[in-house]
Amino acid sequence: MIVDGARMPVYFAMETRGMLAHWPVLVTTIAGVLVGTFWGGQLLRRIDERTFRKFLYSLILALGVYMLIHGAMAANSWKLIIELWPENFV
Repeated sequence: MIVDGARMPVYFAMETRGMLAHWPVLVTTIAGVLVGTFWGGQLLRRIDERTFRKFLYSLILALGVYMLIHGAMAANSWKLIIELWPENFV
């Protein structure tokens, strides 16, 4: 986080207009991070470590399955696009 904090002035100096144009998103995101960190810390103290590990492993497994399914679907869609692509466009 220290490195990210050190980079922020550079980002702000280089992309001032873009960041100011999206200030509502930035404020909402920062507020969400702060609230989530505070509540997450309190919640983590209440949850048994074994329960937390099971939840985390289940979440990682679900994300892995999701990524595999969507990756396979994307690979098949590219094959279909290549097969249907008109010859004169290649």
